Amino acid sequence: MILPDVQAAIPEGAALVEIAQYRPYHLRPDTRSGHWGAPRYVAYVLGPGGDPAFTDLGEAAPLEAAVDALRRALADHDLTHDPRPAARDLDRLLMEPVRELLGDTRWVFLSLDGPLHLVPFGALVDERGAEAPFTAGVNSLWFGG
Repeated sequence: MILPDVQAAIPEGAALVEIAQYRPYHLRPDTRSGHWGAPRYVAYVLGPGGDPAFTDLGEAAPLEAAVDALRRALADHDLTHDPRPAARDLDRLLMEPVRELLGDTRWVFLSLDGPLHLVPFGALVDERGAEAPFTAGVNSLWFGG
């Protein structure tokens, strides 16, 4: 598929958000050699029209640690740990930068990489302290390969 075909499948008021892990290659021009950097995440946002937007989400390790912390807090069967701080921490790293690109978007289709597909997005807490931002309008997409 090419970009216009994908955009034609996105309804008005919606956006496709793809979050992918990558490893940057740092090339040294003086020697034409280089090395691979630490894994990072990037988010691409595509609406039904216009140009795609993207934001770098930073190194993978802190983001994946925040995923683990939220999952542990939510799995606390004796309810001694409030999961909201962990939910806020993950939202700050993962969705807050993405929301800046979404504008008036009402529905979000998520395509996630790595352990991010384990995130219960309905449990996240946004910068205003609101629980479950986008809960009614978040759809996770699964691709086999």
